[in-house]
Amino acid sequence: MKPGIFSWVADVIRKHWGFILYGLIGLLNTGVHFIVFMGVYQVIDSQTISNFIAFCAAVVFSFFMNARFTFQKKPTAKMFIKMFLVMSLLSLGAGYVGDLFAVHPLITFVGYCAFSYLVGFILSKTFVYRD
Repeated sequence: MKPGIFSWVADVIRKHWGFILYGLIGLLNTGVHFIVFMGVYQVIDSQTISNFIAFCAAVVFSFFMNARFTFQKKPTAKMFIKMFLVMSLLSLGAGYVGDLFAVHPLITFVGYCAFSYLVGFILSKTFVYRD
């Protein structure tokens, strides 16, 4: 008897669990970023500062969640610096490309989210959390 669709789905999830978990943490990260951004913006009325503080909070959240759950690594300062640099460069690069080609901000944001999910996972696995 051939395995059913549920068996196939279970196999795919098992095989790609780290990538899926990284994405789920990324969704939570986006929530953290949004909540912090809105909260800080209510206090200081600056999108630039609010977004920077929110970005930092989201990177800290993602770093510790991915270290613990996705990559099962003990977090270190060296790993954190690498994560902060990787995510900062991806974010700056996406913003630069958006500005350079006058892309609508929503398209830049959605493109960044997709790009940073794939590239961020690969760089996290091979560079940030590497032994």
